Amino acid sequence: VNIASILGKIGNPRNTGYCASKHGMVGYTKSLALDLASRGITVNVVLPGFVDTPMLRHQLQIQASQLGVPTENVVRSARRRVPLKRFVRSDEVAAMVGFLASAEASAITAQSLVVDGGASCGA
Repeated sequence: VNIASILGKIGNPRNTGYCASKHGMVGYTKSLALDLASRGITVNVVLPGFVDTPMLRHQLQIQASQLGVPTENVVRSARRRVPLKRFVRSDEVAAMVGFLASAEASAITAQSLVVDGGASCGA
């Protein structure tokens, strides 16, 4: 199970290199899945959106500083972009990884599975 980012499916201004690397991970996953399928090995990639981690909080703090606004304003704005109105928890991403590594997912391969609270649906 590979981990990339929702930016492996969409673009984002001023993140060209990052987006390209995540798109590359999606392609790598599909190709590797085809290479290993005959051996019964599955390969998938999880694409998380905003995951509530110290790294995300730090990035939002930097954005707030650059904009000259309180950090909480940027956090609220980011949450509003998610239809569920909250950030993804790391345990939710881990649960997807656990499922994909389980026998129950033995027929799932070459897939990009999004865990983003609906943020990439375009709402």
